[in-house]
Amino acid sequence: MENGQSFIDYLICKYPELDAKLLLKSSVFEKSDEYLRLLHESIIVEETVATHEDYNYRYHLFEANSHVELVDSVIAHLIRENSSNTLVNGYHDPSSNSVWGSKIFNPYVSFQVNFLKNESWNRLFNRIGKIRFLNLVLTTKCFIKISDVNYMQLFGLLPSFKSKISESLSKSRMLYKNQTKVINSLRFFSDEPLDLIEDIVPRETFKYRRNLPKKFRPLKRLCNQIIHNDSKCNYSSIYKEICTSFQPKTIKTNFDYVTEISVVIRFVLIVTGKIFPLNTWGTPKNKSEVIKKIVRFIKAGKNDKFLKDQLISSIQLSHIYWLGKTSEITSKQDYKLRVSLFSSFMEWFLSVYICKLVGSFWYVTEVSHGILSKDILHYPHNEWKRITNKWLNDYVKNYLVETTVSVEFNETSAFKKYNIGRLRLLPKSNDFRALCIPIKQIIGSNNLNKKEKETQKFQYLNHMNNNIRPIRELLLQKERDKLRLDKKSHPRCFSLRDIAHNICLFKHDLINKYTHIPKLFMLKFDMKHCFDNVSQDRILKSVEELFAEDSSDKVYYIRQFVESSVFKQELKKQRYVIKNESNVQEYNILEGQCSNFQFNRSPKIIVDKAKTFRFRKSQVLETVREHVFHSTMVSPNNTEKYFRRTKGVFQGLPLSATLCNLVYNSLVDENFQFLLNDNSDSILLRLVDDFLVISTDRSQCQKVYDIVLGQEFQSSGAFVNTSKTYWAETTMDLEDSIKFVGLKINPSTLEISPDADSNSSFISLSKYKSFKSVYLYLQWCYKVRLADHFIKLELVSFKAALKNIAIILNAIIESYYVHFKEILMRSGEFDEQPFQEFLLSLLHMTLRKYQLVNPNKAGMEEISTMFRKVIISKLSKNSVFQNTNSWLENSRML
Repeated sequence: MENGQSFIDYLICKYPELDAKLLLKSSVFEKSDEYLRLLHESIIVEETVATHEDYNYRYHLFEANSHVELVDSVIAHLIRENSSNTLVNGYHDPSSNSVWGSKIFNPYVSFQVNFLKNESWNRLFNRIGKIRFLNLVLTTKCFIKISDVNYMQLFGLLPSFKSKISESLSKSRMLYKNQTKVINSLRFFSDEPLDLIEDIVPRETFKYRRNLPKKFRPLKRLCNQIIHNDSKCNYSSIYKEICTSFQPKTIKTNFDYVTEISVVIRFVLIVTGKIFPLNTWGTPKNKSEVIKKIVRFIKAGKNDKFLKDQLISSIQLSHIYWLGKTSEITSKQDYKLRVSLFSSFMEWFLSVYICKLVGSFWYVTEVSHGILSKDILHYPHNEWKRITNKWLNDYVKNYLVETTVSVEFNETSAFKKYNIGRLRLLPKSNDFRALCIPIKQIIGSNNLNKKEKETQKFQYLNHMNNNIRPIRELLLQKERDKLRLDKKSHPRCFSLRDIAHNICLFKHDLINKYTHIPKLFMLKFDMKHCFDNVSQDRILKSVEELFAEDSSDKVYYIRQFVESSVFKQELKKQRYVIKNESNVQEYNILEGQCSNFQFNRSPKIIVDKAKTFRFRKSQVLETVREHVFHSTMVSPNNTEKYFRRTKGVFQGLPLSATLCNLVYNSLVDENFQFLLNDNSDSILLRLVDDFLVISTDRSQCQKVYDIVLGQEFQSSGAFVNTSKTYWAETTMDLEDSIKFVGLKINPSTLEISPDADSNSSFISLSKYKSFKSVYLYLQWCYKVRLADHFIKLELVSFKAALKNIAIILNAIIESYYVHFKEILMRSGEFDEQPFQEFLLSLLHMTLRKYQLVNPNKAGMEEISTMFRKVIISKLSKNSVFQNTNSWLENSRML
């Protein structure tokens, strides 16, 4: 949020002639508390788009005899001016579309307008006058407080939220590509050099394709060389020579078929050396720098970013002749043009050519989950096809049936048009995970140009925003309503924080009852292919139970808002269900806002989009049926066969996770009520398809296990993965622990620690340009990971708290250390003072958090000592940090 003032301070400073006492005067006949809150708690930010003198001159345009009439007049003016003032969200100008009739109107209900017309604003209007009120609404932004730290923008222009132009390259063109050409006949370029130039600098070539400017003629000669080399290159021979000699000695898992990354890099470097002559890079030194970039790009993970502004770092452009008309750089403008051209070339070279080259010989994918899931795997196409074909045939036989797709291009078939995805397989050790990735364009509409693809993607996103996501929010709200009616229900967990919180509550209850932690038994298990196996009939039953009390013609309203951070100008849509349909026409967001919005601790600004979605019960149920019974999948092996499901749902489609969650929630609540009895010291936790049971009675755990292996669960499509079932109990070894969804839980003490072996502990920093941005991001990561339950002494011992801090800190420092050379290359220099300040900020953050959650302040010195040891042990391997290590050893850091 921009710098602003409280409402009352703004009025007094802006209009010193106003009497502050008169402004704040109370009246027994009016709602004084509401009025005073408005003046003291609201924030006003002045706009720069116009001065109040401008509106003094034009105030006669706003004819009004009352406060309400003036608001209506302002709205009409803003609409005529095509203003983006939030006050007119949802309003329509009749001149833009005859369907709206002859009057300006809002088909939804505007909370902002209704609120601006209330008694408090009427009193303010009467006390400050028409002109000042007009200036206020038209030249400022007003934010009203809706909770302790959150605000809603009532009027004023939204901040500028421009779409960010991508500043980095990704490997998306390399991933998940099936082999489309026979290697022996492989060619990457057409015979026409202009086609290649158009790939490299598409905008420039589009303008001058018929008469290429002189500045591109050297590039054209280079493209002719590249095309000639491509036509002569025997890719198959190079591949066989380099890659077929690599044969895994033993095959135990799916990962043993993977080609080592060093082999892939060697192949790429040999091929690029043959295709791109030395004059492409100018000098051997330049070529060496490009090779380093190729290696970094191939080694990068799926989510790693390769910054565009680093494409030409360490490259001497003056030695690359084809960048200009002559070999010499003649001016600053000439230099900028050369930088732009070589950047475009390198962007094409890495994100198009290298990706296409690797994707032509290997199927590139990531691991389904686990330690290796941050890595990219390269399977030779023939091996990938061989190991997946049998699995895919069995998958089709067990879960799918072939179907046809008939696309109807009309509004009523919108859901059918977009209820389709393409199958993607992710390898596990001895299995695969099947994902259905939504297709964001209409099937059958091939050979679209870029603009047509963007149009269809927009239509898909519009369908998601206006139909699927509101319905998903309605399903979640009905589930929450059901929970409120049930006196007893099992905890609903949506994150690791929820798991940890409920274990801590359970531990607290045990200590209150026994004064200590009694002997405990733990049972951990998960469900096998939960999306594929879940019963379709059970899904419908679970959904229909949520709506059982509602009549068939029941109407539901879902309101849409935009949320942005007070600190960052980034938008996020948020919706919630209007629970009382009787007040839709006079809807007030401030009523019951605590339950309406699920804010995290970060302050937010809410803007009402004045958009309310309306669904009948029959529409909701029909959408669910369509999703369950008529979702369609396209085969991943280029056969363009279409399949629908005979059981289960496609993991990856937008409603699947919600529907599966409803089924498992109902199964748990129906079958495990005995765990909720007062005399049962037990808890059952579930996160997606992972279950954890903790009890003082082993027979309770066994009873749960017998039930999940029984008919009720299996008839609902819930099959236990018995090979991953794990038992644990209190032992004499207090270091024993059980791993569960990224946490380690000690069965003897119920102390929780982060799983240092989890893939999520590593932090990718590839997309950050400078050390400053890296420090800010790592500070945020550290703050998020240092959760209360890891350091609160009511829940963990001081020794365990120290260990937890060390694990979290070590992951931060390790991630920084691994990326250090890469960041240094981008930043150009390393200053130890900001780094030391960063380390000090982590310590201060830890000490503040520790003091906040623990009444006993003892242990601060031990935390500081541990900090020094963890950091020094990691940084001592690199002499660059020698001064920092000395500073750590000689300073108390307090």
